[in-house]
Amino acid sequence: IPSLSLSPFPVTVTSLSESLLHRDDDILNVSPKILSHEQHLFDMYSISEEPTILWSLTTQEALQRKVVPIETQLVDTSIEIFPLLFSSQKEEYRVQLLNHFISCTKAASAKPEHKSVIQTNFLTLSVALAHSFAEKKTLFCKGELNVLKQFVELFITSTDPIRRRAAGEILGLLSNVQGDAFTNDLTKNLTKTLQTIKDVVPASGCAFALGCVHRYIGGIRSRPFMASTVKLLCTLARASMGQSMGLAHVWFLHSLWLTIESADNSLASQAQYILNLVSSLLLSEGDPAYRGTVYQCIGRITNAIISTIGFELSPGSPVMNSCETICAELDYSKLHKVRLESLRILQKQVLYAPQIVQAKHFLSTAASYLEHPSLPVRNACVTTLRLLVNNAETFLELGIDEKLFYQLDRERDHHLRKSIQDLITTLLDVTALDSPSRWLKLAQKFATDSKKREEIADINPEATEEQAEMAGSLTGRLGKTEEEKVWVPSWRTKEFAIRCVERIISAVGSKPEHFDLILAQKILEQSADSASKPDLLVFSLENIIELASKSSSNIDALRSASLCVIQKIIEKFGESGDPHLEGSYLLTLYQENIGPTLRSCFGEKETPLIACQATSVLASFVLWHIDHTVEPNPSFLKRHISLLTHELEGIKSSPRDVSQLAVTWLRLAVVGSLAKLYAHRANSSKHAVICDYLQGFLSDLLRHWIGMLKDYTILRTQDKNVLSAYDGYFISPSSKDEIKHFEDWPHVLEAACRIVHTDVWSSRDKAVNETDFSLLLGLSLHESSRNISNEESIHCIKACQYLLSSKDNVDQNFPKEICKEIFMCVGVLVEHNKFIPVNISILELLKDMIQRLGTEFFASGDDGTKQIKTIFFTIITKIFSSHTELFNKVLETIDICVSHLQLKESQLAQLLELLINVKDVTNNVLKTFQTLQLGQSEEFIQSTIRTILQVLETDATEEQKSGHIMALFSSISLLKEVPSDDVLSCIVSTLKGTLNELMQDDLKNKISKVPLATLRSLKSLTQAAASKPSSVPFHISSVLLSEMTSELVVLLRNYARSKAFVDEAIYIEAINLVVLLQAFIPPAQQSQLLLISLPLLLEFLNPSQPNILHNSCLQILLKYSTTFTDFPSYVTMLPPEKALLFRQSLEQMSKQNEQKTTQNQKPTQPLKLDLSKYS
Repeated sequence: IPSLSLSPFPVTVTSLSESLLHRDDDILNVSPKILSHEQHLFDMYSISEEPTILWSLTTQEALQRKVVPIETQLVDTSIEIFPLLFSSQKEEYRVQLLNHFISCTKAASAKPEHKSVIQTNFLTLSVALAHSFAEKKTLFCKGELNVLKQFVELFITSTDPIRRRAAGEILGLLSNVQGDAFTNDLTKNLTKTLQTIKDVVPASGCAFALGCVHRYIGGIRSRPFMASTVKLLCTLARASMGQSMGLAHVWFLHSLWLTIESADNSLASQAQYILNLVSSLLLSEGDPAYRGTVYQCIGRITNAIISTIGFELSPGSPVMNSCETICAELDYSKLHKVRLESLRILQKQVLYAPQIVQAKHFLSTAASYLEHPSLPVRNACVTTLRLLVNNAETFLELGIDEKLFYQLDRERDHHLRKSIQDLITTLLDVTALDSPSRWLKLAQKFATDSKKREEIADINPEATEEQAEMAGSLTGRLGKTEEEKVWVPSWRTKEFAIRCVERIISAVGSKPEHFDLILAQKILEQSADSASKPDLLVFSLENIIELASKSSSNIDALRSASLCVIQKIIEKFGESGDPHLEGSYLLTLYQENIGPTLRSCFGEKETPLIACQATSVLASFVLWHIDHTVEPNPSFLKRHISLLTHELEGIKSSPRDVSQLAVTWLRLAVVGSLAKLYAHRANSSKHAVICDYLQGFLSDLLRHWIGMLKDYTILRTQDKNVLSAYDGYFISPSSKDEIKHFEDWPHVLEAACRIVHTDVWSSRDKAVNETDFSLLLGLSLHESSRNISNEESIHCIKACQYLLSSKDNVDQNFPKEICKEIFMCVGVLVEHNKFIPVNISILELLKDMIQRLGTEFFASGDDGTKQIKTIFFTIITKIFSSHTELFNKVLETIDICVSHLQLKESQLAQLLELLINVKDVTNNVLKTFQTLQLGQSEEFIQSTIRTILQVLETDATEEQKSGHIMALFSSISLLKEVPSDDVLSCIVSTLKGTLNELMQDDLKNKISKVPLATLRSLKSLTQAAASKPSSVPFHISSVLLSEMTSELVVLLRNYARSKAFVDEAIYIEAINLVVLLQAFIPPAQQSQLLLISLPLLLEFLNPSQPNILHNSCLQILLKYSTTFTDFPSYVTMLPPEKALLFRQSLEQMSKQNEQKTTQNQKPTQPLKLDLSKYS
């Protein structure tokens, strides 16, 4: 306190008096002089703080930022510390301190400046104290409240606007923390005072205090007295209309705005009343010095009303019409701050009444402010355009996209430039898919070096250089003479335009026709008769490549953007074929454009950062050339790979250059790019080509790769304390390397593991190899189990696969601890990764591991081996259950697993259950299904049969049930003992159930896969068992056929009764089963079977239109005629029409044989049939 009143600097006033007050209330600090200065500052907002751009500021403007004197800093610090000390004091001491405020204020010296300083300091201290208590939600006691109220009463009627603002702010903050009782009393007192007071200055202070109360207590607590406050403030504003529009209107209207801002939608009933008041104020005359501020208050009130009503604001309502009228009136004002409020009203209409938005009108109105000299107005303009971005097509129709580019080039404020860029990229993302060529032309226009002066927006030719710069024009980039008046975009605009080209390519990435010329030409031909031609990006590929190739500059940002475009071209257009040359690719035509651009980024004069980026693009370009040419061009490879190998020569014994950290990053990029080339999984001949160029460098490369991997491991696993003392291969304690510079570590890891197979590895010291081998194996295992990308996981798995199959390890057995660790890491990867290529790589690794370890490794029954088998089995089941589409790959692994591992019956049962539930049961699945059961006990096989029978009772698709049937018969064929009667009866009932749907009367065009699978599987079983009368399958087949004979007969009779055509294959299989039944019954019963089957077979004869059923049945009847001696007599017992049908079929068959004999060049003995015995 002494520092505020009795300090050695008695006239030192605090600098916090305005900073502690609400910024929205600065509108109240108005006077003609202040308003003039305010407008000047409003115009100066466009000055950028970006240090890389120079502007012509006067010395006076540059020195506006003053240094705070030490005595002022003392007062400011005292004010900041006081609330912290005050809250820790006892209640009686705190009341004494507050009373001391009043005493010091009243006992101030007679000097006006001294008294003013003390009052300002203590008032600022009170504001700081109120803010502190409000933030901590701490209550003042009753005594403190009384003293504070007395203190505030001294200033609420002050003629100084700052003191009135501070007094109102304190009362608002007290209302926030003290509760409803205090707030109600305070509101009543302020309302009563406003109703009786006649002086404008005290009335404005009380009105503002009332507005602050509403601001800080919010809409819910202020609802009881919201209507009365609004009515009172409107009355005060209307009562002062008889006077000249001036300071009183500003205070009353601002207080009204504060009240409306805190209101809820209950204010809607008073909205029209308020709008009528402000509309009448717009038509009244007043002091021109205050008119702009009053209009600004009117704009704020209108905005607050729209926000308060919200989405309930209906088009065509009186409130909406009044808001539109006010907006139009404000739009006529030349003052920037009034225009700003007009734009904000436009924003609120777009947000809360989108149904009234006329896109063209709103967009053209908002876009007209793009070139406004005031930064806040331009900010509001861009924000409004962002709200209307859903009308992207209208943006293009009005040409706003191009205007945004021009404004981006003019704009000097860094944040607004970023907002304009975001708006352009949003428009691009929305519309580039349908109109990529438009955006490409626009990007080309702004990425090129110069355009004629007439192409840019109008600029006042008579404006001075300083005026033009203040207006945001293109000063400094226009020539002096008429011929030299060309427009040169800034390099920042060029960079953004080139980045837009990259974004265009990404935006159309969902449609392959944008990148495939062959497909694009087909679409173009199909739309030949259409009025609109397809706008496809591939037709502009030449322009894109030309833009990326010719955008090279001595500015690194432009070159970096061009390299990004080239990388995107290689990724997206690399697979496009050349329609004029089969087997060739489109990018082959542009190799000579891309190559020089990349090569220009290397050299002694080039910056390391650009070369660092170029190495990655160059590696992608070389790999594309290798993959997309039948025979890689040797000169091409030599010319481009030599750029990378040349950089290797700069890496001497110490590859680290601390003085140039960027050089180290370049060398890391080169080492990583060469690893990409060496680790590329091309065919053996193409990989040999790469190895030929890198053969002389492999020894050095291996050393660099191992060093890089060691540094990466330290950076990823150790904390800052270890790194501060680590002196690595590429990094040092003093360097500030980040792990992002080691992003190529997966390629380096795979390349280093691949080199283990070469003589370069074997020629090294054995101890060094063992250490490096452990490093490589540890990285490949533990990095793969981390949360890394899918591509990185594949690299780690491939690296591990190379290590395990290296020359040094073919004849050695890994320790079981390492094998267990390998399987555990792979298991973690399977648990968290569902990417199919990753799981395919895992299966390949597992197969190699099992085959390499061999049967002897798994034969031992120790705990280590058991754990390894358990982990392996878990991995297989997880992959199979997660990716059923990989079951062919899993089947191969399971076959190897069964041949090398001795799995438990429970594990085999689990695998069998997985196989049973696959969607499509193929021969490979059935083969594996049988393999898993071979050599197992009868109990195990019968248990599998029971499991399948249970599965068949559940709901499943026809494909799945068909697979279950085939699996069932596959298990039955393996039985060596006759199963129990209950199992056989269950099998029979299940098989009969699959044929039940074929027993229905309505079988027109009925197709069913399940019955067909049943009949075919049963036929396969019986055919195999027919030749082995004493075998178990023979007995089972006999039981099944005898039990199902009635169903087969009914099935064939259904055809005879209704001629229902189910499926030819079903009837053929049923007929074959009836015929096969002869092999399983005694000779005495065979004649009876003939009597049953003969009429059924004759039903399928159709000599007029023979089909496969007719031919099959006729062949069976002919076989019967030779097998049964009594066959002719059986035929004569048939009804005459059936015997005639048989005779006609035989005659038709005889004629066909005669015709075939006549057409054959070599005469053959015709088939002679004695038909007389069938007459």
